[in-house]
Amino acid sequence: MKIYDIVNEDVATEAPMGLASRLGNKVMSKLGSKSAGARLDVGNDANTMKKDLATWMSGSGIAKGQLTPDDFKNFLGQKGLPTTNVDAMLGQSRSASGRDENEMLSNPEVDELLKKAVQSGFRDQGAKGRQSKFAAKNPPMPSMGGGRVDPATQQMIDKLKAAGYNVTK
Repeated sequence: MKIYDIVNEDVATEAPMGLASRLGNKVMSKLGSKSAGARLDVGNDANTMKKDLATWMSGSGIAKGQLTPDDFKNFLGQKGLPTTNVDAMLGQSRSASGRDENEMLSNPEVDELLKKAVQSGFRDQGAKGRQSKFAAKNPPMPSMGGGRVDPATQQMIDKLKAAGYNVTK
């Protein structure tokens, strides 16, 4: 095997976050960049999800290159990642390239969709770290008309309403 053969293999691309990007973000985070640290966390998680996807595919009997969009959304759901934007992102990228929406996912598409799903999950967690000193202690919940309800209570109220109960307080 020649070096040219090694460089041209798909393994050298190692996405969703490649080696060069990981190293750059690692150096910047060591120098104190919080945003580089966040990018590194998201990239590392996306790379882990890619490995888990490969394991899940082999255990499920799905051959490489035969991953359907529905199978991919099923995997994301099992991992607790949002699946709501997958169809929109996939349709957008495929309409630009003239491909059918129901075709098998290519490796670059899987990488991009995994990265976007992990970023969306990161965003849904909310801001971590220290709160502003001017933040309200119990911010009003917009769904309750300004009343102060914690998220767990709001979740129970929603379940009761879905079951047909009338909740007044």
